[in-house]
This record gives sequence, structure tokens and C-alpha cells, in this order.
Amino acid sequence: MIGHPIDTFTGEFGLKAVYGYDDRSETNDPRKGECPWRLIANRRGSEMEHLGGRYDPESFYDLEEMTGWIRRNHDATLLAAIRWDSHGPMGAFKIDEKVGEGETLTKGVHSEAIAVIEREELAAAGYQNEDEAFGALTAHLDRLSQWTNGWIYRFEIIDHRGKVIAGQRDIYGDQHAARRAQAALTAAETAAAREITLTDEWAARDVITENAVPGAIGSGR
Repeated sequence: MIGHPIDTFTGEFGLKAVYGYDDRSETNDPRKGECPWRLIANRRGSEMEHLGGRYDPESFYDLEEMTGWIRRNHDATLLAAIRWDSHGPMGAFKIDEKVGEGETLTKGVHSEAIAVIEREELAAAGYQNEDEAFGALTAHLDRLSQWTNGWIYRFEIIDHRGKVIAGQRDIYGDQHAARRAQAALTAAETAAAREITLTDEWAARDVITENAVPGAIGSGR
């Protein structure tokens, strides 16, 4: 059962959909997903201490040397300086600077991290241009921000017996979770209507169905 429910939708035939926070979202780390971008954390940062990979801006003479070191060590073509934007009720990871191939970082000393994409990964991703590649990074940062803030949700569909018959975890965005829960509830209602038809057909043969969907002619206890 969902430990921290947000809302419940009541359907036909004793069905209901409940959605709320996914208490196990920490096991679905978005850094382990399919995004080809990697985040190399600034040793002087704080919000990204949990990320893998580090760089120390104080160990370089200037940003040109730091850029070269990052490109060599990560076979990186595109780079991006990442900041933690703490404005608003919750913080978010944002791109502070986009750096194309052959360009030099002008930020990064005080950034939370540097995002890198290896040459081989860039080719495999099939991005049409740099804008598309940076768009994928923006989407990844948005997902990481939601995960960091705990904005991960789940839903369950519960039948008239109190049994969970469907559900989904690891949903990003409460409105997205609500829409999925309502869609799943509608699908469950359709399935229940078919079950009622089948129960009624068996009832015509004097067969009683135990724990049938409410409303069926041949429903038992």
C-alpha cells in the first residue's frame, strides 16, 4: 500500500485508484539511466557530493587547462557547466554554460559540476546537432532535480476485495502520476465490466461466482 497518498479516485464496481509519493524512489537513481551525459562534480561543491567523478578547479592554472584536462580524461566533445539553482520552493540543476567542440569553459570554478559526453557516446546517441544534445542534457537535469527533491510518485489500483490489481512506480511529476492512475482506473473498469458479463453468463447456467464484481447477477459472497 502507498504510505504517503496524495489523492484517491473512485471508480465503478468498487474500484479505486490511489496515487502518492514513491517511498522507494532512491533505488531508481536516474544517473544510472540511459542518458549519455555524465556529471563530474566540483570538489568544492555541496549539492552534487553524491555524484560519481570529481574535478578540482584549484589544481589547474586556468580554465583553458581545466577544459583540456576534462576533455582528455573523459574523451569529451561537448561540455556544460552546471549550477544548483536554489530559488523557489525547491532547488534545481541548471545549465550555466554550453561549450561546443573546440571551445573553452569560461565558468566551472564555482559550478556544482561539469557535464560531459564522450565522443563515442555522442556518436551512438545519434543527435542531429549540438542543440539536440544539450536538450537531452536539460531533460536529464530536470529528471535529476525531481529525483533529488523527492518528486517521484506511484499509483495502485485496488478492487472491491481490497486487493491491489495494478500499479506503477517511479513516475516523475504528480500530475503525470494522476493521469496514469486515472487511465489505469478506466482500464480496470473496462475489465470489470467484462467480468460482470462473464459472471452473468455463468449465472444463467446456475453457477455462482465467489467474490464476483459487485453488480453481477451470479455474485456470491
